[in-house]
Amino acid sequence: MSWVSRKCLACEHVQKTFNDKNEEYQKVTVCPKCNGAFVDRYRYELYAKKDKPNSLLTIELEDETSVPKVFYKGEEIKHKCNVFLDWDTDTDTFGGLTYSIEHIDTGKGYPAINRIERKVKGHAFD
Repeated sequence: MSWVSRKCLACEHVQKTFNDKNEEYQKVTVCPKCNGAFVDRYRYELYAKKDKPNSLLTIELEDETSVPKVFYKGEEIKHKCNVFLDWDTDTDTFGGLTYSIEHIDTGKGYPAINRIERKVKGHAFD
C-alpha cells in the first residue's frame, strides 16, 4: 500500500493516488479530470514533451564541399538549387537580414522552382 503523486501530461492536473499492494504499479494511468496520460511525478520528465520552438531558419554545413541542409520553420527543404544568407549588424547603421532559398518543388506533378525569400530592416530598402 502506497501513495503515488501523479501529474497529467495534457492538463497538468496533480493528485495523489493510492496504490494497493495487490495491484501492479503502473507508471502511467488515466487522468480523472481529462482522460489524458496521468504519470508518476517522479517519471514525469521522461514522458513530457520537450518542445523546442522551431527556428525560423537553420543551415547546417558539414564541410566546404557538402550540400547544406536547410530547415525552414522546422521542415527540411529538399531539392535546393541556391541558398543565400546575408546579415549585417545594426549597431552603427540600419543593418538587416536577407535570405533566399530556391528549391525545386515536385509535388504538383511537374517540377517548379520555388523561392523562399525575406528582406528585413535596412535590407528591405534595397
